Amino acid sequence: MDILTRSLSASFSEANPGVQIVSGTIAPDGVYPAIISKTIDIGALAGKISYADIVRNPQIESRQIGSGAIVVITNRQNPGVTNPAVPVTQPVLRNFFTSNAIGANIDPAARAVTRSDESATSDTFYRAFLGTPALRSVPGGADPQGSDAAMISYVAETPGAIGFADYGDVMSAMEGHGAGISILRIQDDFWSYTSSPAYEDLKTAARFQYRSTATHADGSPLWTGTQAGVPQYNLTLIYPLFYVTREKPNTVDKSIIDYAAGPAARPAFRQANAFSIVDF
Repeated sequence: MDILTRSLSASFSEANPGVQIVSGTIAPDGVYPAIISKTIDIGALAGKISYADIVRNPQIESRQIGSGAIVVITNRQNPGVTNPAVPVTQPVLRNFFTSNAIGANIDPAARAVTRSDESATSDTFYRAFLGTPALRSVPGGADPQGSDAAMISYVAETPGAIGFADYGDVMSAMEGHGAGISILRIQDDFWSYTSSPAYEDLKTAARFQYRSTATHADGSPLWTGTQAGVPQYNLTLIYPLFYVTREKPNTVDKSIIDYAAGPAARPAFRQANAFSIVDF
């Protein structure tokens, strides 16, 4: 989310020279307190906004601006799989990331790398994709990492490491610095996924996920197609991106949020390897 926010801030400031946006990074659980205290004007949240969030912060205004995706990564030179060309199944990954169990195509020397922090990445990966509680550490696994950047760096430097991270952060590391990581192929009962998910495929999957859960005012679904037309990417690895304010946004804040949710922001989303809601 940080890469996208910086990209959007730079893009908006270029289009509106009279407005300067100062952006920074705080822990996900610090976003609401920072908004309530007016330490920040606009908060960026990745992942679903829960009913509990709304009850605790009834005046909060939120707007989805797009979606992000998660990928499973491993060390490129010494991967944690015996054959990188063969997909790892979802049940095998569930056992691996909860107990460091070695299953089909997992190398005996592989170590699961978990997250030590509260984040949309870990919550989506564990709860939505694996169907298990988010874990801070795994017996026999590697040291937990506190961010996407730390996860990517650790996996790149550690033989046999297998972790997971935000697609935008992974692609930025691979494209910009030649990070020593690769994206694993994964498979469940319905789909197989490519070894390096294409941006346009993930964007179509994000569109399907959004429309399959959203409705028109009369309650009818936005999506009228079928899942057969969705590219081969697991929808549970896609999560929404929101901008939130303490209350109804003022004129300047609204202009920034409208820009982020509008067509002019498309290049900023593409640069950050995230997906604009305009394309949904």
